[in-house]
Amino acid sequence: MSSIGELEWNGILIDTDILEKLSCTIYAQVGAVAGEIFKMAGIEFNLTHQEVSDVLFGRSIFRTRKNQVGSLRPTSMCLKNWRASTR
Repeated sequence: MSSIGELEWNGILIDTDILEKLSCTIYAQVGAVAGEIFKMAGIEFNLTHQEVSDVLFGRSIFRTRKNQVGSLRPTSMCLKNWRASTR
C-alpha cells in the first residue's frame, strides 16, 4: 500500500492544542497589523479589497488615474514617494 493510501486508510492525528495556539498567535498578529493600518489611514474600516481601495483612492491619499478597465490605480511616482515616506 502506498503512503498516501495508508494515510487515507488510517487517517492522521491532528494536535488541536497546537492549532488553537497557532490560531491565537495569528489572530493577534493580524490585529496588530490592522491597528497599524487604521493608524496610518486615520480611520477604522473593514479590511476588504473594496474598502481598502475606497480608503486609499477615494480619500485621495494617492493621486490616481484610471486603468484600461476603469479602476483607479495610484501613479507609480506616488507609490514611490509613499514608500520612501514610510521608511
